[in-house]
Amino acid sequence: MPLAILIVIMLPQIVIRFTDVPVTDSVSFDPEVVLNKSDTDSLVTRWGDTPFYGFNPNILTMSFPYQENIPVPESILAWGWLSIPMLAVLFALKQQDKNIAPFILACFTLCFLTWFPLTGWIFGYFLNARMLARSVWLFPYGLSIVFVLLMLRDNIRSRKSVKSFAIKNPLFSPNLALATLTIISTGLFLLYMRENNLPDLEKFRDKIQRYQDLAVAGQALDQQITDQAYVIGSPNLNDLIPGLSWKSDLITFRISNPANMYYYTPEQRNERISDTQRIFARSSSAEEKINLLKKYNVSFLFLTPFDLRLFEEFMETFPNDVTKTEVGGVVILKIDH
Repeated sequence: MPLAILIVIMLPQIVIRFTDVPVTDSVSFDPEVVLNKSDTDSLVTRWGDTPFYGFNPNILTMSFPYQENIPVPESILAWGWLSIPMLAVLFALKQQDKNIAPFILACFTLCFLTWFPLTGWIFGYFLNARMLARSVWLFPYGLSIVFVLLMLRDNIRSRKSVKSFAIKNPLFSPNLALATLTIISTGLFLLYMRENNLPDLEKFRDKIQRYQDLAVAGQALDQQITDQAYVIGSPNLNDLIPGLSWKSDLITFRISNPANMYYYTPEQRNERISDTQRIFARSSSAEEKINLLKKYNVSFLFLTPFDLRLFEEFMETFPNDVTKTEVGGVVILKIDH
C-alpha cells in the first residue's frame, strides 16, 4: 500500500518530465549542470565527487522564537523536533492497520529516498535536483504529531495499572491530542510575532494604500485603451499590470525566470528581454527607443516616477507623439505611432 501511494504521488511529475512541452525547455536535468548552479548549494548535497546526490538535510533544521534564551543546546533545538516524525514512523510500522499509517510510511519512504544520495539522483533524474527538497513538503507533520500523541495515549491506557483511571480521566480524551497541538502551535506563532514585532500595522497600511493607488492607475490605463494594447511597465510594475488592467498585453512577464514565458521560443524570449532592457537603458537614444516600441507595437508605458527620468529625452524628441498622465503614483505615457 505505501508503495502504491508513493507511485501515485510521483506519477504526475514523471509524466511532465517526459512530455514534450515548451515549459520544460529551460529546465536542465543534467546533474553536472544543475549541481554547479549556485542556487542549489543550500538545497542539494552531493556525495563527494560522485554523480550521486540528495536533498540537503539542513533544510529540516528548525528555529524557535527567543531560542537564544532557551537553556538547551542549539543542535537539539535545531534537530530535536524530528524525533516526533520518527516516532510517528515507528508507530505506523507497528500499527499498520491505522488509516494514517500507510500515508506516513509512504511519505517517509519518499523523503528518505530523495535524501539518500544513492537513490536521490534517480528521483532527480525525473524531477530535477532542486525539486528533491520539496519531497519533505508532502510529509504530514501535523497529522503525525496527533498520531504520536494518540498512540502514546493508547499505550498508557492499555496498561492495567491505569486502565480504570484512564477511562474516567479527561486527560485521556480523544480530543486532547488535537487541543495540545493547537495550543503549542498557537503559542509558538504568537511568540514569533512578538519577536519580529508583527504585525507591522504601519507597513500594512502603506501597502494597502499602495495597492489602492495601483488599482486606480490600472483603471486610468484601461480608460485610455480602446480595445487591447501592448504595455511595458517599469521593472517593479510590469508583472503587476495583468492584475491591474484587463485590456493590457505584455511584451515580457516575470523575466527573472524565463520559463514563465514558455509560449515563446528561447530566442524570442531572449530577444524580448534584451529589447525591454534597451528601452529602459539610459544609454539608448530616443530614436532607438521609439523603434523598439514600434517593433512590438507598444502603445503605453506604465512607469514609476523614478523611471520617468529615463524617458525625458524621448519625450523632448517626440513631444507630439507622447501624452503623459500621472495617477496613483504612476506615470502613464501614451505613445502615438
